[in-house]
Amino acid sequence: MSRPFYDDFLELCRESDETIKLCTPFIKSEILSCVLKSAPEEVNVSLVTNINLQSFHKKASDIEAVRRVLLHGGNVYNCTTLHAKFYIFDDQFCIITSANLTPSGMKRNLECGIFSDDSSIVQSVVDIYTSIVHDTSRVGEMTLKSVDKIAQILDTIPSSPGVDYPSLDLSRTYIHKLNTVTRHLTGWKKWVFLELNNLCDDVFTSDTVRCLGEKSQAFFPDNNNREAKIRQTLQYLRDMGLVEFTSPGVYKRLWVPEKL
Repeated sequence: MSRPFYDDFLELCRESDETIKLCTPFIKSEILSCVLKSAPEEVNVSLVTNINLQSFHKKASDIEAVRRVLLHGGNVYNCTTLHAKFYIFDDQFCIITSANLTPSGMKRNLECGIFSDDSSIVQSVVDIYTSIVHDTSRVGEMTLKSVDKIAQILDTIPSSPGVDYPSLDLSRTYIHKLNTVTRHLTGWKKWVFLELNNLCDDVFTSDTVRCLGEKSQAFFPDNNNREAKIRQTLQYLRDMGLVEFTSPGVYKRLWVPEKL
C-alpha cells in the first residue's frame, strides 16, 4: 500500500456496502469510532475479540468499544484464546496484519500485514472468521447486559498497586478484594466463582466441573441439572473476562485467587 496503512483501512470501511468483519484481541474506542463513522450506516459491523477483565482494567482494550458495536446493531463474539488480527470488507477484501484496532497498532507501532482481493484468499479468511464465531464450545456471543455487568465490575476495581516486574502477571486480574466481583454475583454465579477461587491451580478440566456438580447438591438440592448449570455459569464467567476456555474441556481461571 502506498498510503499509510490506517488511511487505507478507513478507505475500505468507507467503500464497504454490506459487512465489515473485525477480528482483533484488543480494541480501543478511538479507532472503533472512526470505523463506525467511516462506514455507511447500513453496513453491518461485527467483531471477534478477547473479553478479558485484565485488559479492560489496564486500558489495553475498551469495554466501551464493545458496547458501541452492539449499539450499532452488530454482533460481538468473545474468543478467550484469540491472538489473530484480520479485517474483512464485504467478503471481497481482507487485511491480515499484526495490528490490533488500537491507536498504537493502527498509527504508531511498526506493524506488518498484507491486503488481498484474491477471492480464494479472502474466502479462506471468511471461513476462518465463520469457524470462530460458530465454535460455541469456546466462543460466546456478547450482549449489552453482559457488557454492562463488566462495566459495573470495572468501576469498582481499584487501581493496581505498583509491583516490580516480573512479579505482576499481566495475564491475570488482580482483584484485591473478592467482594469487588462477588457483590455483582448471586446464586450459582457467586457460588461457582468462589469455588474456582479456592482451586489450587489456575487450569482446571471437566473433571473439576463434575466434582463441583456433586458438591453443589448440598447448596442447590432442588436443581437436578447441576453440572449443566455449572457449565452455563462458566460461560457467563468467560464472558465477564474471568475464565478462559482454553480448549474443549479445559478452562483457566483469569484472576489471582484470594484467601477468604
